[in-house]
Amino acid sequence: PDVPKVEQPTPEQARWQRNPIDAFLLARMTKQGLEPSPQADPRTLVRRLTMDLHGLVPSMDEVMAWSGVGDSDGQYQTLVDQLLDSPHFGERMALPWLDWVKYSDEISDRGNYLTTFYPYRNYVIRAFNNNKPFDQFTIEQLAGDLLPEPSQEQLIASGYNHLIVRVQDGVGVEAIHKYLTERVDKLGQIWLASSLECAQCHDHKFDNWSQKQYYQFAAFFSDLDRIGVWSVGVSGSSTAPRNPDEAYF
Repeated sequence: PDVPKVEQPTPEQARWQRNPIDAFLLARMTKQGLEPSPQADPRTLVRRLTMDLHGLVPSMDEVMAWSGVGDSDGQYQTLVDQLLDSPHFGERMALPWLDWVKYSDEISDRGNYLTTFYPYRNYVIRAFNNNKPFDQFTIEQLAGDLLPEPSQEQLIASGYNHLIVRVQDGVGVEAIHKYLTERVDKLGQIWLASSLECAQCHDHKFDNWSQKQYYQFAAFFSDLDRIGVWSVGVSGSSTAPRNPDEAYF
């Protein structure tokens, strides 16, 4: 759409517009009888920006070093670039992703049986810090182990498929089916923004997913070699892996 223009903007409104997106915001605010907030003071600006990009409060020295950050766009951009170049940026961006994929350093639905999944966490952090393309990020997680001559990093990325609740007791075949449906449900939630899990038992009543399509998605994961029930030793530590797909890490 055409960029809107505010007729007879005040000097403050004219200074506030720095890009076309601001023009759309200003036009709507003017229509609603609102005024843009004044620019934050340097201390507040540095704190907000650091919290947003690092998830951490800056030190007093960092705040003082950028005491004039609001004086020019160039200095502000320099601060943005510096924060993006920090490894903390990848850690901040990885947090919501690790929540979505149900990352955990514990092995099951109960008990504190630790597992070594931190290489996957580090893979996600590196992906954000290196600005890995999202299509490559997707392929490596869903099927990194199926790539021709996969690298160690791609095998680690495919550990995404193991980020599910693993049970310690029960029937192995039943557990494998639960793992399968959890993978399909996560695929729908994370990559398709859709509630596929409703179609596990019937055609979806609201979204256009059939039960047949649900199990067509499940077929992508049905060849994963799983033992179903995870064995836990008497001491509380997990036993050694009993099949190759448990030994990625």
